[in-house]
Amino acid sequence: MSGVISDNTVRSSGAVAPLTSATLDASDPTIDTNPTNGIGTKWINTTSGEIFICADATTDNNKWTGQEGGYIAPSRGVSQATSISGASGTNAIQFVEIDTLGNAQDFGDLSQLRKPGATSNGTTGRGVFMGGNRPDPTPGDDVYSNVIDYITIDTAGDATDFGDISQLAATPCCSSNGPGDRGLRAGGGVKDVGGVNTIEYITISTPGNTTDFGDLGTGRYAFGASSNGTNDRCVFWGGIGEQRTIEYVTVSSTGNAVDFGDELWATHLAPTGYNWNVGDGTSNGPLERGIHAGGNSAIETNIIQYITINTPGDSVQIGNLTNASSPSHTSNGIGDRAVFFGINPSKGTIDYMTISSSANAADFGDCLFDETGAACSNGMT
Repeated sequence: MSGVISDNTVRSSGAVAPLTSATLDASDPTIDTNPTNGIGTKWINTTSGEIFICADATTDNNKWTGQEGGYIAPSRGVSQATSISGASGTNAIQFVEIDTLGNAQDFGDLSQLRKPGATSNGTTGRGVFMGGNRPDPTPGDDVYSNVIDYITIDTAGDATDFGDISQLAATPCCSSNGPGDRGLRAGGGVKDVGGVNTIEYITISTPGNTTDFGDLGTGRYAFGASSNGTNDRCVFWGGIGEQRTIEYVTVSSTGNAVDFGDELWATHLAPTGYNWNVGDGTSNGPLERGIHAGGNSAIETNIIQYITINTPGDSVQIGNLTNASSPSHTSNGIGDRAVFFGINPSKGTIDYMTISSSANAADFGDCLFDETGAACSNGMT
């Protein structure tokens, strides 16, 4: 049940000053509340007591800011959009509005052409891209990077230098605890070494270099991760070497990864051009379901598998992608929608699914480019 507090128009001495109209409701406003009075509309959640102000009244894409830190807005997913032929390609970033089906749009550019790992601090709105490599048509001549770039996901534009990871690493895996503000970089391929077991961290809101966190159980690269946001657990899936092992860490602490369970079968991210895609895993955040879609084990698969992040155990099949692929993943967190960039046969399409359901993915729209790299969003809570 909701109601409205109207303006007090009484002007006599001792009267309370005029009060702007406010809607009273037992729940928070939503992105499709579409307030009649537009920007500036007040909404009071009578359950929590939090007061929200409408900052953007765009139809079905409202933005609301709460005085206790609440933030309600459409969830934007971004993905590095790389189409590589030899050493040429693009450093472009593309985006979609996860709550609304449609094609990807141009966001801006990374500072370098490469395929990094990516994560964000969720609804706080900063995305970071770590490390990566730029393939070269001459075997052994790939250019490896230790650069960290960042973007503000709500605002299209080019990435800005953030700092460095400790190694020149291809296809590292990245994750975070969302608004908890800690980002992780795990593993990656180091030239003449192969997969490494390094885990290190950053504070996403504060530019700087990475700090040592601990170690994976074994070196790996071309793998993915899922986290439960502020519930503070990150799990790592798969990787080159036909690895089935799932491991986890507590993001806000430090220490080595612990065994979680096993995937249905060994998968890693499939080669695209001269490189390996990254970003293979996402979740519905505090709702605790982590998913891993597609991947490669001799051939690419369309299987979507899941785990319950706060409960160690083996993964279970949940559904299928529209085609066998090795896509990059992101989601709108508790909004419960995952999007998958880079679906075959052209690698230029996007799938989506409801994470908590047991159903197949469906068509979302099209990518800007034929190949996609790491993805993240501002949807994690």
